Amino acid sequence: MKTRPTATMLPDDLITVEEVAKIAVVETVTAYRWAASWLPHYKLGARCLRFSRREVMQAIANRRIAGAGERVPSAVSVG
Repeated sequence: MKTRPTATMLPDDLITVEEVAKIAVVETVTAYRWAASWLPHYKLGARCLRFSRREVMQAIANRRIAGAGERVPSAVSVG
């Protein structure tokens, strides 16, 4: 059984999917797709996702996503 995060386990820099989209300069639906495939996130209920700003910035840097309107293929090979 999976353990749900408690308030003491959560990072203190949580942001919404809309804020992730703004940081990455993508549509909100793209941020949701990234969360489903590779972007680290915290599920706080049946329909509530939150992201650590630090983890998002690191993940985006690791994926070599520059943002600013740059097109990123959905199947980017890492490594």
